[in-house]
Amino acid sequence: MSCKPANGFPTFSELGKECKDLFQKGYHIGLFKINVKNTTCHGIEVTTSGTHTIDDKSGKGEVQIKAKYPQAPGLATTTRWDTENIYTNEISFQDPIPGGKVGLNLRLNGDTGAKGGAVQFLYEHRNLTLDASFDGGEGSNMLAGASIVGGHKGLLAGYKLKFDANENALKANDLALGYRCRDYGVLLALDNLSVVNGTYYNQVNRQVQVGASAVIGAEGGPQFSLAGRYLFNLNGHTIRAKIDNQSVLGLGMELKVMPGFMAFASGSIDLKNFTAGPHKVGFGLEFGY
Repeated sequence: MSCKPANGFPTFSELGKECKDLFQKGYHIGLFKINVKNTTCHGIEVTTSGTHTIDDKSGKGEVQIKAKYPQAPGLATTTRWDTENIYTNEISFQDPIPGGKVGLNLRLNGDTGAKGGAVQFLYEHRNLTLDASFDGGEGSNMLAGASIVGGHKGLLAGYKLKFDANENALKANDLALGYRCRDYGVLLALDNLSVVNGTYYNQVNRQVQVGASAVIGAEGGPQFSLAGRYLFNLNGHTIRAKIDNQSVLGLGMELKVMPGFMAFASGSIDLKNFTAGPHKVGFGLEFGY
């Protein structure tokens, strides 16, 4: 099987992303979601989103504004406010050194006045990524994290750690090994060097993607899942399906109604209790202009 190089080089959190997207992206089970995105003539992106939980009828909304500044190349800001009265402001600067990125995240709880923040440093090379972060604030522990991913000709190896300074304890101690190409990839990871995670992804052709996931050593016993995505219309109409070893079947559909308007429908079916359930559905609408 030939292997064309993948586009870009991943950070640790991006390892296995193609397979994770098959299991997570496009499913709004138990929710009704609406997302409206607008880009102004000056390139400022304004996104308004809302989520309604069908079971308990609760809701949440968010406004996000992203901006770049031509007069300061590499500078970008993202400001968010949600209906829980949480404000966040992210400031990032690309290429302070070639391949580098620095980010600052500031948080404010408008109800309690609690403040927090995080600083992140990222360095990307053709076959290497380094990531370091520091996060803390009022009412939260100080966390320091770092990760590294290196590779050669599709082979990948990565390590991630996270340390809680308040508890003087290691919160993450993860190792990952994998092989990644443009059309397929396999990943084996050890969470805290104890829980085994394995994923496989294959883009069979332009229309079909398949993936498999396995988790061994976690609470609740072994978990195995299969997922697939079929693009049945080149305009963007998509069917998704996934199933796990608990016989829970997930189904999803995306329809591009017109340019700038997408509709989503998804659901989960408990095949072991097909008559009694519980079964869930979800819907979503996305507008962009």
